[in-house]
Amino acid sequence: MVLILDRSSRDRKHLRFNIRDHSIEFSPFDFALVTGLRFRTLPTTPASSAFHTLLFDGRPDIRFDEIEDLFIGKCNPHGGAGEICLKLALLYIVYGVILYHRQLSRVVNTRYIHLVDDIQLFDSFSWGLVAYDHLVECTHATRDSLD
Repeated sequence: MVLILDRSSRDRKHLRFNIRDHSIEFSPFDFALVTGLRFRTLPTTPASSAFHTLLFDGRPDIRFDEIEDLFIGKCNPHGGAGEICLKLALLYIVYGVILYHRQLSRVVNTRYIHLVDDIQLFDSFSWGLVAYDHLVECTHATRDSLD
């Protein structure tokens, strides 16, 4: 079976695929069922955080590779700064898995850096909505580059 993105669809909220003679739609609801990630409106997030100030001096232009370097440098199997390592690991998962992108030098959204300072807020955050929007954006950008 071959799954082909429907290149004629310009709908930026859904993904449409052609399978043989049938057109199917992959909706936010389908994505939530498959991933199990929360899918609701995005809450207000803090404008700043102690974690952001401590590790990044409050800079707005933190790159993913900086997070990766800090994570590898500060967190090792022989012990590291426990809470800092947990927060770096969460950021690494968000950008290395949920919002994966090939470009390691891309700038990280400081909203997510602030979120890790409040683990309960981070845990209840709507990662499904963010991940789905990212998937649709990347899929359409790839399709558009082929046109």
